Amino acid sequence: MLLLSPGNVNDGTMATALVAAAGPIRQLMADRAYDANALRAWLAERGTEAVIPSTRSRKVPIPHDRALYRQRN
Repeated sequence: MLLLSPGNVNDGTMATALVAAAGPIRQLMADRAYDANALRAWLAERGTEAVIPSTRSRKVPIPHDRALYRQRN
């Protein structure tokens, strides 16, 4: 499946559509661009672990599995 968006659209905007199209997944490994409370809540509802580092602007960083995150590429 291929989903296209305009070049000026934030990555996080398409995240739910991409994950939904992928089917059931246990973990989502993504970069800081995907660090959004709404996405994290949506993933938790689906039983999907978010392996996403927090943005630097977060006052209280959300922990993530660093070893697993390094394997994302």
